[in-house]
Amino acid sequence: ISEIRRYESKSFESTSRIHVYFQTYLSEHEIDQGMQELRNAVDRVDDLPVEAKVPRVFEIDMALFPVCMVGLSGRLPTMQLQDIADEVADMLEDINGVSEVEIHGKREKEIWVELNPHRMATYGIGTQEVARAIANRARNLPGGAVEMGPHETAIRMLGEPDAPEEISGLALKSVNGGTVYLSDIATVTPTLEKARILTYIDKKNALVLAVKRKRNTNMIQIVDDVKAQLRDIEAQFPGLQTTLYFDQAKVTKQRIRELQTNAGLGIIAVFLILWLSMGVRNAIYASLGIPIAFLITFTLMKIFGLSIDGVTLFGLILVLGVVVDDAIVVLENIFRYIEKGVPVVEATLKGSREVLAPVLASVSSNMAAFFPLLFVIGGVIGRYLEILPKVIIFVLAASLFEVFFMLPSHVVELTSKKALKKAVSKKRLDVFTPIRKIYYPYLRIILRHRYLSVLVIFFSTILVFFLYFMTEFEMFPKTDAFPRFNINFDLPIGSTLQRSSDTLKALSDLVRERIGDELEAPIAIAGFKEVNYEPVLGTHYGQLNVILKDKRQREHSVVEHMEGIRSEVGHLLTSHGATAFTLERLLEGPPVGADVDLKIQSASWETSAQVSRLIQKELSKYKGIVEIQDDFSRQKQFMEITVDEAKAKKLGIDQAYLVMAVQAAFHGLEVATYNQGDEEQEIKLKYMPEYRHDYDDLMNLKIAAPEIGVVPLKEVAHIRLKPGFHNVYHYNGTPTVRLTASIMIIDSDKKVLSNILFFFSGLWF
Repeated sequence: ISEIRRYESKSFESTSRIHVYFQTYLSEHEIDQGMQELRNAVDRVDDLPVEAKVPRVFEIDMALFPVCMVGLSGRLPTMQLQDIADEVADMLEDINGVSEVEIHGKREKEIWVELNPHRMATYGIGTQEVARAIANRARNLPGGAVEMGPHETAIRMLGEPDAPEEISGLALKSVNGGTVYLSDIATVTPTLEKARILTYIDKKNALVLAVKRKRNTNMIQIVDDVKAQLRDIEAQFPGLQTTLYFDQAKVTKQRIRELQTNAGLGIIAVFLILWLSMGVRNAIYASLGIPIAFLITFTLMKIFGLSIDGVTLFGLILVLGVVVDDAIVVLENIFRYIEKGVPVVEATLKGSREVLAPVLASVSSNMAAFFPLLFVIGGVIGRYLEILPKVIIFVLAASLFEVFFMLPSHVVELTSKKALKKAVSKKRLDVFTPIRKIYYPYLRIILRHRYLSVLVIFFSTILVFFLYFMTEFEMFPKTDAFPRFNINFDLPIGSTLQRSSDTLKALSDLVRERIGDELEAPIAIAGFKEVNYEPVLGTHYGQLNVILKDKRQREHSVVEHMEGIRSEVGHLLTSHGATAFTLERLLEGPPVGADVDLKIQSASWETSAQVSRLIQKELSKYKGIVEIQDDFSRQKQFMEITVDEAKAKKLGIDQAYLVMAVQAAFHGLEVATYNQGDEEQEIKLKYMPEYRHDYDDLMNLKIAAPEIGVVPLKEVAHIRLKPGFHNVYHYNGTPTVRLTASIMIIDSDKKVLSNILFFFSGLWF
């Protein structure tokens, strides 16, 4: 597919995710065509494993990112908390503009049939027999129809129980004149599926609701409506606490306040200056240009599909003071003719016509300065910033239209005869006289030494270029726009979810103690971390979202809090066995990845890993580079089971039966579905916890053999532990080791750091 620029894939056990990046110069229409070609290509793949689900292809859109997050916490049972979260989600989805509310950490309801293998052996009942009995019993089947006179009546064979617990009354077999029921060998428990992530707010059980919006809807209004709903929710559900964070509307509100403040101050300042220099009437004419130009700009933004966001508001603030420049020039020239006694219509025509070319040239040169931003900057940053020049060009074009087509009519229609006589007879106050007394002598000196002046300008130009390359450049400076930062960590691969939870609770205590009253809430998520806005799942991962109070309610900045606890966080996580950790805060602008992101490719994984270790060793010498890590690991332990074909055949056991037995014992084997209203609950077979605890339980797993009764798994299969990959990363289809690091610049290391990164970029091994 020619539209594709690059693609990356990351594969975990039973899951793969592929990110496809299109060429950044493509139009929206071309991207849509590329997406359709991509879907067609995926549909043509016909050699996926039988067990694989149908691949899903979806475009990453801003609508996928939530406008706010709502944390629900409390000392409530997990099932009750989840029921409350479902109700709250339904309430929030009724808000106008909300597309969906996703519940993070939600677990599907299941029915676990936990087997006692010793009792099963006593009664001579195998896993396959139990699975078959439940599958046949827990469903309703059609039985045809019977004609009864002139009427026909449908027949249904009812098997599905009214309540899950009734499954325990299922008769399995007769033994010595008695009946063995399911309750004799198992317990039936309505519960939730095994947790993949666990969420805590202030160490209390929690669920997080991600509120997403539809396209072209008012983000600020949606968040305000969410806040209004939350005020009533705590009263409806005793014991429930709500926390709203990741408020995207807060930044937009701040930008709007800045725009309003700048616009107000700008209009007042322009009005006062023009009042003193040109009179109150002309001051009103010029000041009116700001709201009129913005009105035209908003109309053009609506036509071209642009919304009000951080970038567009920045553009409006940037050109706020420039909008009235052309109005001042035109008004001054018109006013000059009126003072000479020229009729107002003629003065307006002459004054506007005379300055048409210079004003047009001046505004056009301002447009030209921003026009290259539409094409020169490429990549993701280019697509993100292309909105900025569009808005600025719209404002400047609108100001030109207002000055030459609306301002002259204002002057003609609203200038009374009394005002004209006053302008002709009364000499206006010249507020620039003190400035001229200072300026004219210097101007005479410059004109007398014109060659020296040109030389100074020439060398100043050279100095500008020199200082430009000496000045540090940062596209999106790290600010306090988002009052939060994240702590991500990795425990040794194979660590349990409970170990990650315990580590997060200890981390929450440390953060609460060190940050104190300036902390809003620590939100801990075990089994999850975020890398460049991309979720990564694994029981050994953990993330703590440190939510701070609003800037006005705290004395310290986000970076001060983050760097103030970095050392102690490192000590605590190291003591809990963490192999890597990062502290990062949300930045304005598009996702741009890690500060250092090296992709290492070679003939083998081991060679790439060795190169990565050499680079890490070199980078670790510099204080400016921290959080150095790569994604290569073969520490995950796999238990590989190989059937002994000869023994299994002799005992009447095949591989499919062994797979069923192992899944039922440890993972959970789905055997049927229980329908309760609109909800479907899976019925799973699983051994009781005390019989699926360690390696010995697997070795001695009881397998029902038709010939001799029951044999342990180790008698019919070979079992061994083998290290393997937790995840596999490919870049453009090639196995790759990815090395990342963060840069915390130290002045003395800047030059060396720059040379190191330049040397490694583009290097192939």
